[in-house]
Amino acid sequence: LGFAPAEIIGRNVDQYIVDVPAGSNPASMRTHLAAGGALPPTVLEWRTVKGRTWVETVAYAVRDASGTVVGFRGISRDVSERWLAEAALRESEARYRGLVESQDALIYRADLDGNLTFVNEACRRKYGVEHEPLSRLNFLSFVHPDDAPLARAALATVADGGRYRRASRGRTPDGWRWIDWEVCAITDGTGTVVEVQGVGHDVTEQRAADEALQRSLAALREREEQLRLM
Repeated sequence: LGFAPAEIIGRNVDQYIVDVPAGSNPASMRTHLAAGGALPPTVLEWRTVKGRTWVETVAYAVRDASGTVVGFRGISRDVSERWLAEAALRESEARYRGLVESQDALIYRADLDGNLTFVNEACRRKYGVEHEPLSRLNFLSFVHPDDAPLARAALATVADGGRYRRASRGRTPDGWRWIDWEVCAITDGTGTVVEVQGVGHDVTEQRAADEALQRSLAALREREEQLRLM
């Protein structure tokens, strides 16, 4: 903490604790210790001569020869670097989740067997699985049987570190819908592919319009050929 022994010995520990976990306080901790309990690893924010630091403490009751609790002993270590990194990670995850959940795009993550690990709200609504637990969902089960072989081949491509973009039919409460998917690999710290992430858009109406246009163009070419022959 940076204090000289004369500055700290004899003072109440509460003077140095700036923040404690939600739902707890130093008084309740001491009551628990006085009853002979132990304090599991707990991160507390402490005041130091240079500012503040995060300290992980394990504490347990100290007894005299008769077994009476006369105090407590704590073993602590500075975990500021880890704590700040975890806080930054939580903030980053919150921003990512907020961004993903606000999208109209369909977004999912899955392991290399197709088992879903994350689905945003737009994707849940599209496929009608708002209340289904992720542990029971595999994205391959929503793919049209005729498109399933290509979907499995695409999954293998991404598992090797590649990416793909293709449209496939998905089973929804509104029937089979064409979804244009762009899927990429998610790697861990060693570069190993551990998950895939897909971002999709419903292109059913657009695809129908394109097909209608192609039919119209084919009919026009046929009429032009008839006129040429005449």
